[in-house]
Amino acid sequence: MHNAMKEEACKAVALLERKRALLLAEVSRVSAGDFGRRPAEGSWSVAEILVHLVQVESAVLAGANRAVQRGPARVAWSKHLHVPLRLAAWRVRKVKSPIPLDSRLMGEGEALLARLGASRQQLLRFLEEIEERDFRQYGFEHPFFGYLNLREWFSVVAWHEVRHARQIRETAVSLGRHL
Repeated sequence: MHNAMKEEACKAVALLERKRALLLAEVSRVSAGDFGRRPAEGSWSVAEILVHLVQVESAVLAGANRAVQRGPARVAWSKHLHVPLRLAAWRVRKVKSPIPLDSRLMGEGEALLARLGASRQQLLRFLEEIEERDFRQYGFEHPFFGYLNLREWFSVVAWHEVRHARQIRETAVSLGRHL
């Protein structure tokens, strides 16, 4: 069982790293001058998207920490039924974030990328600390998907970044600056 849990942690890390690379590739195509520009009224700038990602990752980490501190959860089988988690990447419908954007976290491109990297390092440290546990035994509620275990949460974080990588591409195209 020990090796299976470590393997689960390695899979989670690999997925998070692959999806982060996609996000960073899109961010790298945006000029410093366009980083804080909104493509339209009511749309987020690339900087605001990155702040949102930092906030979401921090909220997931806080929830995961609470879940582990509470101990293994007994959850009704019906709570494990939900739509595919890859829908977190779906951009057909605009979704209002349940986490209000914290404007105090705004900054220049390099500072935001550093903050994004720091939040990911915290998540990876957490994964390393719990790698020998069964991620399926710990979880908490997601505002759209319902109850998710930690394995599912790490997947949602990765697919959520794909959603916003696509949004960054759309933003860059709208600003007329995409390479």
